[in-house]
Amino acid sequence: MKNQKPSLSFVTNTIKLLNIIMFTRHRIIIGDSRKMEEVPDKSVNLIITSPPYWQLKDYGVENQIGFNDSYEDYINNLNFGERMGFKYLDLFFL
Repeated sequence: MKNQKPSLSFVTNTIKLLNIIMFTRHRIIIGDSRKMEEVPDKSVNLIITSPPYWQLKDYGVENQIGFNDSYEDYINNLNFGERMGFKYLDLFFL
């Protein structure tokens, strides 16, 4: 088998991966994913979330998801929050 040079996309993705592993800044933001103006698009490598329960918990804040929502509004709010989170992710594939 001949020695093959790695493809440009493999090299580019490897460099991205090394930058994530070696040169990351960690920041915890606790907030509503529907309004995260302080986060630039495509600047996040990992999102961990715990979606609110529907009709089970009152978090005591205005515009909370789930407590006084109809089931349809609850699902629509969850979907919107996921879409907003997705726009912040810097995705890459090896």
